[in-house]
Amino acid sequence: MSGEEGLPVSPPEDASPVPQPQEKGREAIALVVAAASWLVPGLGHALLKMWGRAVICFVTVGVLVWVGAGMRGNLFNSRGNDAFDSLGYLADLGTGGFYWVAK
Repeated sequence: MSGEEGLPVSPPEDASPVPQPQEKGREAIALVVAAASWLVPGLGHALLKMWGRAVICFVTVGVLVWVGAGMRGNLFNSRGNDAFDSLGYLADLGTGGFYWVAK
């Protein structure tokens, strides 16, 4: 051993808890990507240039909405009478822009 065993180790200088300006910009971009991916399923992946995942997400959600509408599935509205209706409305909103297409 080299004799450096009991010395206190100081944290690295770049590990400060204060967010850097670059991180704030990345957080804003992340929020924009999240909002875009909710509006059109798969758009977030497309903005991140993950083309395969973008197509898979868009087609999967689109087909599920199309099949549900074809089976005359229930489309919940915001004025639900009980907790089940309210949760169903939130789940329908998860499809993003397809909710208004199905409506």
